Parts: sequence; C-alpha cells; structure tokens
Amino acid sequence: LRMGVSEFPEQSAKLYQDAARNGAQIAGPAITIYHEEAFNPEDSDMELGAVVAQEGPGVHRFAPGLCAYAVYHGPFDAQFKELYTIIAEWIAANGYRHNGPPFDVYLKSVEEPGRDPKDYVTEVCFPIVKG
Repeated sequence: LRMGVSEFPEQSAKLYQDAARNGAQIAGPAITIYHEEAFNPEDSDMELGAVVAQEGPGVHRFAPGLCAYAVYHGPFDAQFKELYTIIAEWIAANGYRHNGPPFDVYLKSVEEPGRDPKDYVTEVCFPIVKG
C-alpha cells in the first residue's frame, strides 16, 4: 500500500475493520513493514498487518528470522527516527547485513484511542544475516 505517515491511523483502523469483517481474531500487536530502502514519510510502500489467531483468506505468515532491534518508549518523533540510523550503524559495525525489509511492531500505540504518545512502546526491527 502506498501511503504517507499521516494516513496511518485511517489505514490501521481499516485493517482492524477488514479483519473483523473477514472473521479474523486479532491476537497480537500491529506491524508495519517498510518495502522501500529510502523511506519517504509522504509516500512510501508500507504493508500494515497484525497478529491473528488463525489461518484464512488474506492471512500470510511473516517470519523474518534473526533481527537487530530496539524497543522505543515514546512518541514517533525525531528521536524515534534516529533509532533507525543507530540500528543500521550497529548492523554494519558488527559484521551483519540486511536480510529483508525493516518493520515496526506496535506493542502499545494508536490501537487504544486516547493513549498518550509518550506511552507508546514500539519495536524497530531489521532482519539480518552475518556477513
């Protein structure tokens, strides 16, 4: 799905509505997979998903394997964006390379209306392999 960050809340709500309409039971956090190397907050290829309890139409497995990741507490601000650079630098400095698109796991985020952004908890993940 090509979209801008500003569209995320609307598209996320649509994801949950579509899951309910298709009988999928949400069983875990939402995720966003970033399919472009250069992220543009106004227009990027992003895939929204959520952990569900069963197989079915529109459900596919996501198994990224080994990841370099960090857990971030707080809003999606400049410090949050810096985390991507920090993880990428760690990957290069420790002899790894990217092995798939990066993704975020929203442990506590916009899925609960009224949650203060300072209380968000997000895993920023980069699939990696040695070498």
